[in-house]
Amino acid sequence: MNNSSKVNNEDTNKFPWAKSLVKDLKVGNIVYVTNIKNEIDSYIVLGVDAYNPKNQQTTDSIYNVDGSNLLELTMPIIIHNEVGISTNDWPDNISDDNYRKVLGNDNGAWSIGLIQWNASRAYDLLLKISNNDTDWRNAWSNKDYDLYKDLNTNSSSARSKYGKGYTVVVGSDLVNQVQNMMSTEKAKSTQRDYASEDTQSSITKVQEKGVTNPMITIFLVDIMNQYGPNLPSTIQNAASISKNGGDIKSQFNEFVKYCEQNLGSYNTYINRRTTTKTYIEQLYEQGKFSSGGLAENLGVASSYGFIFPIAGCNWNNNVSPNSKSKFPSYYNKSGSPHTGLDIGQGGVNGKQVVAVAAGKVILSKATKNASGAYISYGEQVVIDHLNGLCTQYGHMQPNSRKVAVGDTVQQGQILGLVGTTGNSTGPHLHFEVRKGSNQTGNTNYLDPRPYLPK
Repeated sequence: MNNSSKVNNEDTNKFPWAKSLVKDLKVGNIVYVTNIKNEIDSYIVLGVDAYNPKNQQTTDSIYNVDGSNLLELTMPIIIHNEVGISTNDWPDNISDDNYRKVLGNDNGAWSIGLIQWNASRAYDLLLKISNNDTDWRNAWSNKDYDLYKDLNTNSSSARSKYGKGYTVVVGSDLVNQVQNMMSTEKAKSTQRDYASEDTQSSITKVQEKGVTNPMITIFLVDIMNQYGPNLPSTIQNAASISKNGGDIKSQFNEFVKYCEQNLGSYNTYINRRTTTKTYIEQLYEQGKFSSGGLAENLGVASSYGFIFPIAGCNWNNNVSPNSKSKFPSYYNKSGSPHTGLDIGQGGVNGKQVVAVAAGKVILSKATKNASGAYISYGEQVVIDHLNGLCTQYGHMQPNSRKVAVGDTVQQGQILGLVGTTGNSTGPHLHFEVRKGSNQTGNTNYLDPRPYLPK
């Protein structure tokens, strides 16, 4: 395929995803095409051969992305896949043409804007713009259209009129009016915010279903951006793989393989899937998913998917016989039970404390009294594993915590170093398992012994 062949065929309106596809192609790529109207010179590109070496050799820099949280990392690839811009162009270097995009008939309905909001959601976008831009009416030189009148009366109930079956003619006066409305600075800002809201909603949905692997999350959210949020089997499988005890890269590869075998249209959108996979792998290589770094010598996982919470240590050598034999291992003077497992046998001072499984940090602090002295758990971290369990890590060394509230952590990620801050008589890790989500206190503690590998 040469550059002159990458033209906008008149039939691409029937295949909107192909428009961004051709922008990714390089001279010499091996592609899948189909003929249109049985004419040999009239074809549309369906995808690339992802396994052909010619399609792997590229020095393209579109995957070099900065960002610290999951939404920031997900948005560039969503926008790239939707309108074809470089991932580096989100959010500050997007052309007017990308905000003004209108497809007259996108699988049976119109679609508009930055991520091609389809059918009734296209109307939702315009309604959001009309609410955010007090001057939106000035963009319409012809106010006789029903669409203008519905927006003018702020009619949310009118959205059904613009759903499935509502199509427009690209280049028509009505489309020109819509494009003018989408081109103001406030309209652009609204589109960016709405696209981020959509993406965050998908991220939250999969996290609530137990998907803790950030690489899987990005890949799955891009699929949901095409198919909608109702993918129960795929989301359930993603959650299951996230808990299998492997590292996040191997979990990700397993999920991609599942999608290849179970998503009926995977090969139809092979270029999009491959582009997203490569992007995520680049983020992984750049260390975007690991604010604290991954420890070595993590050992195997238990049947619950938890690894041992101190790198290089294990149940046999580093847990005292008393803690192994009973739980709680003791009661304090007031009769309250010891709510965790103290891991301190065999010289653990200064060793790396790691996340036993992937999750989200819900507490990370130095617990001190008014005079600044360490009390209670001292330097501590709590992780919500988004599967009905939380884990707590206490008494770490001063200033050794490497994660903050809101961070997404992966299994084996370094949280801090074993120390003796707080109510501690010597270097050890106080480790707890708590039942429920968002458990920042120790009232719902469980016996942690069954959760650790023996």
